Amino acid sequence: MKKTGQALKKFEQLMESVKNLSEEETRAVREGLSEEQLAVFDLLKKPELSARERKKIKEIAVVLPDTLKAEPLRVDKRREKRASAAEAESYIYDYLFASLPVEYSDAESGEKAEFVFSHIYQQYPEIYDSVYAAI
Repeated sequence: MKKTGQALKKFEQLMESVKNLSEEETRAVREGLSEEQLAVFDLLKKPELSARERKKIKEIAVVLPDTLKAEPLRVDKRREKRASAAEAESYIYDYLFASLPVEYSDAESGEKAEFVFSHIYQQYPEIYDSVYAAI
């Protein structure tokens, strides 16, 4: 009986934690993404995605932020280094044009690349300093 009581107590604690999650945190958990990945997912998705397209967009949302923080693009004080920002922007464009589902037109892919680059530029003033660092 003691184990059942402990399990019930843990379950109640978990339910209380779930109640305290923000709407975005709840969406992130539901989607199986971090908040950082969810932001990229939201920028890339479009209305009425098929299950296959949705899965592909999620994969991109998981890979892209980590790739951008990897060594080849890791540059401190990126805002002050135009070449580095241009390299990151070019990488995002190339990656999305190659990775987005074929149902995305070239214009849509370009638009999504601009959205993601703007988001990265705003949310990561320095590679180690982002709004997601505390999450």
